[in-house]
Amino acid sequence: DFDKYPGTGRDTDYTFGEIGLAGHWIKHILHYLFIYKAKLNPGWTMIPE
Repeated sequence: DFDKYPGTGRDTDYTFGEIGLAGHWIKHILHYLFIYKAKLNPGWTMIPE
């Protein structure tokens, strides 16, 4: 609601989250999946693009 909360459109008192940590772990997992797939290890065809 940009009329009530100009700039962000959200109430900053009730909007929070730790997306940085989740993003770090997703990037970490994707990195190892990519390396696993690049080495043509068993089951590499089951990993999606």
